[in-house]
Amino acid sequence: SAGLFSLTGLWTLLGASMMPGTYQGLGLRVLLVVLGVASFVSAYLVFRKSAPGSIAALGTALVGLAIFTALRLPQTNFVFSDYILYVLLAGDLLVGWITWNRIRSIRASRWHPMDMPAYG
Repeated sequence: SAGLFSLTGLWTLLGASMMPGTYQGLGLRVLLVVLGVASFVSAYLVFRKSAPGSIAALGTALVGLAIFTALRLPQTNFVFSDYILYVLLAGDLLVGWITWNRIRSIRASRWHPMDMPAYG
């Protein structure tokens, strides 16, 4: 799962730096750089299997998908790299959700009824 986030980070950073004809708007290029860095941070946190990491990864994918769609949708000249980024972000969203559920279930399985303090 961390590999997918790393791949998204690499793709967005390459898109921001090497495809100036495709992504001409400054706002879109800044978004791609921020999304790339956030994807690498999310990949590291997911690799470390931390609960905040899975939430950050899920949030990165969701916010990145929403903002990229809002900035790119009015332009109507979609290219192949846009579709690849959409597939990567949708995969990140799915992997972030699975990771969050898995970490949540692991934390829930560690709790035992005998861990409760005695009432009385």
